Amino acid sequence: MGGSFAFSGKQIRSVSHTSAISVAGWRYCSIFMMAGMNSAATVIRMQTAPPNTYQTRTPSQSDTGPAISRLRSIIASHSKAARICEAALEDVLSTLSAGEAKERQICNRLASAVLNLGDEVTSIEPLVLSGPNSASPHGRAGERQVRTGDILLFDFVTTVNGYYADFSRTFVFSKKPDKRLHAVYSAVKAANEAGRAAVRPGVTCQDVDRAARQVLVDAGLGPNFIHRTGHGLGLDVHEEPWIVEGNEMRLEEGMVFTIEPGAYLDGWGGVRIEDDIVVTKDDCESLTTFSRELRVIGEA
Repeated sequence: MGGSFAFSGKQIRSVSHTSAISVAGWRYCSIFMMAGMNSAATVIRMQTAPPNTYQTRTPSQSDTGPAISRLRSIIASHSKAARICEAALEDVLSTLSAGEAKERQICNRLASAVLNLGDEVTSIEPLVLSGPNSASPHGRAGERQVRTGDILLFDFVTTVNGYYADFSRTFVFSKKPDKRLHAVYSAVKAANEAGRAAVRPGVTCQDVDRAARQVLVDAGLGPNFIHRTGHGLGLDVHEEPWIVEGNEMRLEEGMVFTIEPGAYLDGWGGVRIEDDIVVTKDDCESLTTFSRELRVIGEA
């Protein structure tokens, strides 16, 4: 099925499999709205193609409405997916009590809660890691019993209309955090804040990574931040823009991506705080609003 969009006024482009939006001058692109083509990342490539590769014309005012509506619908889908993640996590946290759960059991509860609150199934299993297992940023829930004083790290996704939310929070189980956990958590939280504060149109992806990473470097945790700061979200859970050193792509209004700094200490545990961000006219908005404070869960 074919589709076309035209815009005027200031530039809005959403990366991550969102609608083809270019409103800097009256640019018109004929786009095949097939799976994988309904992407602003695709439009970015189209706009850097040789002249005359795509049609241009002077559009009518009626062209603008459907495309703007499409962009709003996509952002709304990301936002609703984020709310489902947050509600599902709170449902699971409210059921935990000291000494009763294994990682795998919590993982299954979380997957069920996400499905009950939404109606879309993904093939990506929730990540639920406890104690020293949480030092692996991409581990898998196992049969480890969650113990008093453990770090408990959650990272999981869902979709609405195919558009992803990707969400992480870290907790302490059934005991107030010790000084070490409090210090590591505080540093990661500050890195998350610095990353979000750096987001605005025109800033490069690597600038955002640097802002978040420097906080952990200053805290002595630079070597423990072992992955990029974030990645784009759309119909794929990992896509452009990559929020990482070396990526000089400039952020533009409408881009949707994660900010997810973490610190991982072998034999002890790890902390990650992940939010989903949309670039706005002047800065950004966090689509995830779940508290970033360190919270004790599973208290007796």
